[in-house]
Amino acid sequence: MIYPPQTSFIPITVAVTRWVEANGFGGNYPYWYLGTTPAKYLMGSVVPSVLVMLHKLLPNFSFFDLSLFFIFVSFFVSAVGWGTLAAKLSKNKSIGYLTGVLSLVLPWHIFYSFAFGEVSSVFTGSLTPWVLIAYAKFKISNSKFKIILPVVAFAFLLLVNTTASIPAVVGLLILGLLKYKKWEEGFKEALLVIFVGWLVTLFWYGPVYYLTIWGAPSFGGRSAAGSLVWVFNLLRGFIPFFLALFVVFWGVKTRSLFAKFALSWFLIFGFLTLVRFVANLAFWLDFSAWVSEVEVGLALLIAGSVSRFLPTAAIRLRVTKDFILLTIFFIYLVGGWVLAFANKSFWMPRKDIDQSVELRIGKELNNMVSKNDVVFLSGTTAFWLNSFYDIRQVRGGRDEISQHPSWRAAEWEVRNGDSGIKAREALRSLGVTFLVVHMGESQEFYHDFANIDKFRTESGFNEIYRDHGDLIYRIAR
Repeated sequence: MIYPPQTSFIPITVAVTRWVEANGFGGNYPYWYLGTTPAKYLMGSVVPSVLVMLHKLLPNFSFFDLSLFFIFVSFFVSAVGWGTLAAKLSKNKSIGYLTGVLSLVLPWHIFYSFAFGEVSSVFTGSLTPWVLIAYAKFKISNSKFKIILPVVAFAFLLLVNTTASIPAVVGLLILGLLKYKKWEEGFKEALLVIFVGWLVTLFWYGPVYYLTIWGAPSFGGRSAAGSLVWVFNLLRGFIPFFLALFVVFWGVKTRSLFAKFALSWFLIFGFLTLVRFVANLAFWLDFSAWVSEVEVGLALLIAGSVSRFLPTAAIRLRVTKDFILLTIFFIYLVGGWVLAFANKSFWMPRKDIDQSVELRIGKELNNMVSKNDVVFLSGTTAFWLNSFYDIRQVRGGRDEISQHPSWRAAEWEVRNGDSGIKAREALRSLGVTFLVVHMGESQEFYHDFANIDKFRTESGFNEIYRDHGDLIYRIAR
């Protein structure tokens, strides 16, 4: 059996798939968020269903093995997709081949997919170019019925993973805006595809699911609605500068559809990454989430530059642009892989996890808890626990869709508050029996507790386990 690295979110996929194999998607998932959240909210139906079918065909392979295989296949699905889209937009097969190869070998998406990826999210990213291809086919067709193809493609993508659909939405809007001389027509058309595709998925998710996501604090600590307002206010000051840079330096009016798409994709996701970085400098896992899309944009630009599709303005200027792009690309490619291999133990799959903190804590809890006990974990152990054991916990793997009304406030008090009394009462209010705390010497990657002394000095926290810097407390009633 092969396991992902400690920080991976693949265990989330495995936990949900274990439940789906035994119980289907009906009802609430009992082990996350105190059993308040429907199982079908936790993940789109596609990936767990495929993994269950593969497991029936290949019973000797675990869900971890199959998940890693799924991600590996997704790399090639993505590369072929981006290559096909580039060839279609540029009408140049050489650009398509080069884009496919570059998008496959660039380092970040591979590193991120294994180190921090979740299977449905990675697969959604690989489907993004295929949704755009479906839309591009619709655009060149004279039949209005061809809209069915991009609608179905986008709906399928949402049934894989909704929160990872933003790049597809952005790509559809870019193509819609660029294809027509009157941008309003293309914009309305792209919005129609997005809206109808979303409407189709309501049969599975329902409106409450989307309302929950819209209000969840998942963007630098802000909700999606609050983030839009914040981004709009930020953009008002920066748009003139970026437009000037865009028009003057790149001469956008003379460019082909492919060139405009490549540049727009690169700048949009580059700027969104910058916005997330500014939103919360410490939340690096959040602002690095779209670096894979920036990487795709770089591959598109390099493919176009190498193939010399750019219109001739001044030869010296064109050579300078190409030289800058190729230099950045070479530094990124070589430097990225050097750093990746220097830290391969951090992101590459592993065979032995017997001594890992995630399995060791899971085994200890499994030996302690009874059926109705609730545990509080934070960090990687929270993501890994239910991939092995059926134990109820406060947290889980999809915080943004939790239906429990008060767990976030209680979690903040336990992890970030200074008062042991308030932490104890917060845990009691959630019915928690066991609390797992990681000290500085623990192997846990995320050290989420701001003040662990409050548990040692306050009554009601009875220490029952201590090893390798990991503590388990029993909460007194």
